[in-house]
Amino acid sequence: MPSAFITINGYPLQTTRFRYRRWRFKREDRAIRHTSHRKYSYVTSAAVMRKRLAEAGYNRTALELEYLRTLQKISVEGAESYFRTRCCIGRYTSAQRAEAFRRASLNDWLFALKENITNRKARFTNPPELVDEPGRPAEVDVLIDILTYSESTIYPIETEHLLTAFPCASLDCMAVAMLEVVPDSAECILNVTDLVNHELVYCFDDLTTVDETSGDDRYNI
Repeated sequence: MPSAFITINGYPLQTTRFRYRRWRFKREDRAIRHTSHRKYSYVTSAAVMRKRLAEAGYNRTALELEYLRTLQKISVEGAESYFRTRCCIGRYTSAQRAEAFRRASLNDWLFALKENITNRKARFTNPPELVDEPGRPAEVDVLIDILTYSESTIYPIETEHLLTAFPCASLDCMAVAMLEVVPDSAECILNVTDLVNHELVYCFDDLTTVDETSGDDRYNI
C-alpha cells in the first residue's frame, strides 16, 4: 500500500501509510532524484537534522530522560515479557535479554544501535556469528541481537518509530539516538514517492514542472 518512509543513513526510522507528516523536514528540503524511476523525497544531512531537533528541545539530555522513563515502564511490564513480545527469534533467550537490559547503560544501547545501523543488511540475510571483542561488555552483543531481531508488526507497542525494542518511545528522541551514531554527512530522507505516484500528495508538482521544462539540475541530486 502507498507509504512514506523516513530513514537516517539508510536505516528505517518510521513508516506511515496513505499519508505523511513532514516532521522536522522543511519545504526547501524537497528533491527529485532520477534513478531507474523518479524518487520524490525531502533530504537533509544528519548535521542539519540534529540542529533542528536541538532547537525544538530534543537533544542528548532529552534522550536520557526519555530513556529513564522507558526503563521504568519496561520494569513495570517485566523485562522478560517485554523482550519476548518484541523479539521472536535470535541467539538469546528472553531471560538473557532481560539480564542484559538490567546491566546495560544508554551508551551500551547506542553502541548496539551503531552496530545495527552499520550492518543493517544483515537483517535480510543470515548474520554472521558475533565475535566477542576485548573490553566490550557482554551485554552489548545481546543488545545488538535484540535490535537486529526486534519485530515491529507482531505486537502493538506505543512507539512512534520502528525500533520498537530500543528504550525510547518518541520519534524525536529515537532520531536523536540515531543521529548520535551516524556521521554529520549521513542523509536523513523522507521518501514520499509512493504517495506522489498514487496521486495522494501534490507538494512536488511545482518541482516536477521545473524539472520537465527547464532541465534544472538543482533537483536531480
